[in-house]
Amino acid sequence: MSKLIKYYLLVSFFYILEIYIFWVFQKIVLNDILLNFIIRIFFVIIFSHFLRKNIFNKIQSFYFTFYSVALLNPLISSMFIYLILNFMSENVTFAKFLADVLTSAISFSILYVANEKD
Repeated sequence: MSKLIKYYLLVSFFYILEIYIFWVFQKIVLNDILLNFIIRIFFVIIFSHFLRKNIFNKIQSFYFTFYSVALLNPLISSMFIYLILNFMSENVTFAKFLADVLTSAISFSILYVANEKD
C-alpha cells in the first residue's frame, strides 16, 4: 500500500474525531480560528506518534522534521480558514475541512521528501 494511502487512512480516523470536536466546541467558543489552532496542536502531537511508527519510519530525525512541519500546521490551517471564510464560504465547518485537506497535503509532501532522503 502506498505511503499516501496509508497516510490518509490514518489521517481520516483522527480527522473525523477532530472535526466532531471542532463542531461541538464551535458553538461554545466564539473564536473559530483560535479553537482550530488549539485543536490542531492537540491532534498533531498525538498523530505524530502514529505516523512515525506506521509510515515515516526511515526518517532519522523524524520528530524534529515532523514537529517543524507540525508547528506551522495549525498556523497554516487557521490562515486557510480565514482566507476561505473571507473569500469563498461562510460555512466554518466546510472552511475547516478544506483548509485542513490543503494543509495535510503540504505536510505529507514535506514528510515524504524527508523520508525518501534518508
